[in-house]
Amino acid sequence: MKKIIRGLQSCSNNLYLLSQYNPPKFVELLMMSLAFIMFAIWTVQRTQLPYVILGLAFVISASSSILVRQLTTPKTPIYRPSRLGYFLAIALLIASIFGLIHILQPYI
Repeated sequence: MKKIIRGLQSCSNNLYLLSQYNPPKFVELLMMSLAFIMFAIWTVQRTQLPYVILGLAFVISASSSILVRQLTTPKTPIYRPSRLGYFLAIALLIASIFGLIHILQPYI
C-alpha cells in the first residue's frame, strides 16, 4: 500500500513540476489525456457521437500546439527538436482532421 501511495505522490509531484516549468507541455498532455478518455467512453457507448468529435477536437488542438511549439523553439546545441516530433504532430493532425471530416460528412 505504501508503494502505491509513494507512486501517486511521485506522479503528482511530476505533474506539478511539469505545470510549473513547462506549461505548454502540460496543456498538451492534458488535452491528449482527455482525448484518450473521450475515445474510451466512445468505444463503450458507440451511439454517443459527441465524445468522438470532442476527442478529435482535442487531438487537433494538441497536435497543432505541439507543431507550433516545435517550430518556434530556437535550436540550440543543447536542445534540438526531433524530426519524430514533427512527424508525429503532422500525422496526428492529418489523421484527426480526416477523421473529423469523415464523421461530419453526413451532416454537411
